[in-house]
Amino acid sequence: MGELRLIPIERLTLPPDRIRLRPEEGLEELVESVKAVGVVQPIVARPLGRNRFEVVAGERRLRAAKKAGLREIPVVVRNLSDEEADIFKLTENLQRENLTDYEIALWLKRMRDRYGYSTRKLGDLLGKDHSWVVRHLNMLKVEEMVTRVTTESPVLSRSIKPREVMERLTEGHCRAILSAPERYQGMLCEKVALAVSQGLEPPSMKEIEKSWRMAEEAEREISEKVEAGLKELRERTEPGFEPAWETEVEEEEEGEGPLGYWICQFCGAWMPGDSISPIPEEMKRHIKQVHGWKPDPAGGTYWEAVIFSSEPGEGGRLEELELTKGYWICNLCKGWMPGYDLTPPEPMKTHLIEEHDWRPPSPGAWGEALTFSEIAPGEGRRIDREPEFIDTGVVFTCPVCGWQATIRHHSDGRHTFQRIRVEEG
Repeated sequence: MGELRLIPIERLTLPPDRIRLRPEEGLEELVESVKAVGVVQPIVARPLGRNRFEVVAGERRLRAAKKAGLREIPVVVRNLSDEEADIFKLTENLQRENLTDYEIALWLKRMRDRYGYSTRKLGDLLGKDHSWVVRHLNMLKVEEMVTRVTTESPVLSRSIKPREVMERLTEGHCRAILSAPERYQGMLCEKVALAVSQGLEPPSMKEIEKSWRMAEEAEREISEKVEAGLKELRERTEPGFEPAWETEVEEEEEGEGPLGYWICQFCGAWMPGDSISPIPEEMKRHIKQVHGWKPDPAGGTYWEAVIFSSEPGEGGRLEELELTKGYWICNLCKGWMPGYDLTPPEPMKTHLIEEHDWRPPSPGAWGEALTFSEIAPGEGRRIDREPEFIDTGVVFTCPVCGWQATIRHHSDGRHTFQRIRVEEG
């Protein structure tokens, strides 16, 4: 756990690369608090030798202590390697919830580049889903486009910096931009950068989607007018006559591949398609059944979980992945669902947590409660297709441990319990 010591401030040094881009922001309130009650929560540092220490967690507390005129502060000294120190910094800052999404993305990239971590390994180390890591790293794709438009756009002031724009964006903003067809993404980045340069709030996710939808509709109307004009021209010409340039275009397009690809944000699975048609039902089913995700009934859309791109994703072609390779079976109740790969599906994890109050004893250890079989189960219910039920409102209380749950009456005659989560006060 480390040794708690009082250490003179002059012996503490800050790391060369900070996790927060603006550590001075909002510091004055913390300075006043330190003046009043001192540094209540010790900072964490590691020894550098010659009686000097490098701050691992608590940079802002150290800065506040210096401004408040303190000579020494409480420090927990821990022997940490560079790798352990970086993991500790990010984890501690995430728990304190004082990082922007962009700062998280930069630090995740640093961890990936410096230590060779995969996105899944990063998720396991931080206690986050793989999709959470991927979505934050995708912000760096938007940063590349923002850098380009701030350099090339005729309407943006050269004084606006890409980093200033990115610090104002959330992971959701970037997801909305990347969900648009590629031909509109630069336009959306320019719109966001323009708002930030004028001191305004960036457009919301819905406003971003509305922008490219309107552009797409205008493009479609123009295309229809051009096609109507060509049709009228053909009707006026002699029978059998075709404009030479139109024939050439048709020959060039013949045999071309798909216009683009629908890509799952969670696993990178993809399927060919076009941005004019609605999101394919196969992709929606994949997101619901494999990842256990549905749009928010209060106005969410599948565009929050799907990207349309000119290049396929890295997760494999959806039609091939969707072929059932076996079945995931719950060891606690024999409930089951199809398995498309050897990764435990999200609906099965949710089933274990909500219906059995079971969690893995260590990160990723779902296999202790699940069995993967190539043989179709002969008993139990399919858990990702829950029959309709009525919540009776009757509360069951365990007389031994106080565990509480409501009783559900299902249309197939079964009864199940839904645990009531009681907040401890």
